[in-house]
Amino acid sequence: TEIYTLSLHDALPISQKRGEGLSPRQESIATIRRHISELRMAFPRVQAGVTGDEALWNDEMLAAQADSPLATVISLVGVGMLYLLFFRNLQHTLILVATMIVGLSWTIGLLTLTVGHLSLISIFVAPILIGLADDQAISFLSRYEEERDLGRSFSEAIHRDRKSTRLN
Repeated sequence: TEIYTLSLHDALPISQKRGEGLSPRQESIATIRRHISELRMAFPRVQAGVTGDEALWNDEMLAAQADSPLATVISLVGVGMLYLLFFRNLQHTLILVATMIVGLSWTIGLLTLTVGHLSLISIFVAPILIGLADDQAISFLSRYEEERDLGRSFSEAIHRDRKSTRLN
C-alpha cells in the first residue's frame, strides 16, 4: 500500500477575498472532494479523502452553520415555553418573544454590517443572546405586573418599573 499526500495549497490555489465564505478554502476543499468522487468511479479500490487543519475547520464551520438555525429555534421555543409557564399569560409571552426577535434581528444586522462574514462564534450569537436576554425581560415584566397588581395605571406602572428596574 502506497500513501501519497497532497497539500491543499498545491492542489488548487484558489484565492478568495475575506468574507466570501465561512472558510477561506471552502471552495477549494469542495472542488477537491468532487474530484476524488469522480476518481473513485475510475479507481474503486483506491481510498482517498481530504484531511488536515483546513479541511477539519471547513467541516466544523459547515456543521455549525447547518445546526445554528435549529439551535436558535429550539432556544426561542424553549424560552417562550418557560415564559408561558412562569407568567401564565399568552399575551405577555408573545410580547417578550417578539421583543427578543426584534433584538436578535438588530444584532444580526449590526453583525453583518460591521463584520461582514460569519465566524464560528458569530454563528451562535442568536441562541446565546436568547438565553442571556431573558433576565432583563423577566425582571421588567415581573416588576410591571407587581405595579399593576397594586392598582397603578399602565403608564404609572411602566414609569415606576423603569425607575426601579435598572436596565444595564
